[in-house]
Amino acid sequence: MAEYKDFVKEFAARTKNNLDFIKKAKTQQALELYEFTQLVNSLFGLLVIPQQRERNRINDDFIDATILTNLQNKITRNDYPYNDFAEILRHMHNALAHGTITISSPNGYISAIEFTDKNPKCKNKQFSIMLTYHELLGFVYDFSSKLNEKL
Repeated sequence: MAEYKDFVKEFAARTKNNLDFIKKAKTQQALELYEFTQLVNSLFGLLVIPQQRERNRINDDFIDATILTNLQNKITRNDYPYNDFAEILRHMHNALAHGTITISSPNGYISAIEFTDKNPKCKNKQFSIMLTYHELLGFVYDFSSKLNEKL
């Protein structure tokens, strides 16, 4: 197991490599692999580690403008005054950390995930965003690439 020289950058790059491996292995072999589970695990690592270590450097430039616009358009409820990338990351991080996610799986296949962040001090304030599997996958790939390029 190789050591990390620059943890955040290499973690982001290794996350993409792991997701690529699972995708390729699933199509080439009859293995029972869970891409969505790995995607959520990868997302959790990408949201926690960079947010804690590099929060002052993460801004709207850390995501493709099209993906950022798509994220902003997928917000289903936002009782907070901001919807920039750092705020969206913070709310998605909180939702994962507190387990306030809902998986949509009509017909037995996971199609989307909803991240809901509730403020316990302000019971009527809530943030919610619903992303399809492919939107979430695009976000994870783009964000991990940007972390690797910009940090």
